[in-house]
Amino acid sequence: MAGGLFFGSVVLIMNLGHWYLVSRSLPFKLLARGAALFAGLAVFRTLYLALSVATHPASEGLHTLLSLEKDALFFFSGPVGIVGPLALSYFIWRTAEMKSNQAATGLLYVALVLF
Repeated sequence: MAGGLFFGSVVLIMNLGHWYLVSRSLPFKLLARGAALFAGLAVFRTLYLALSVATHPASEGLHTLLSLEKDALFFFSGPVGIVGPLALSYFIWRTAEMKSNQAATGLLYVALVLF
């Protein structure tokens, strides 16, 4: 559920950023609030994953994700998929606060790829 909300927020805010190109009368607070929503969901997803690892440390799924022998692709994409959106959420929020909707939308594309 957290992943679905996170993905939905990225797509919604990205579409909102594109809509600013069509209608310049939209208030920039909408984009800034969307960026704050994205940041909040990124933090929530990270805390949820950390709680899952803390409560089930010996699970087979965690071993598979962190094992270099089994799925090295997931090992390398895991830190990027968690830390990347957290770092990008700050940059997206800052660019939205600076009223730079094109830069924020571009960073949301990067966040969508990292997700």
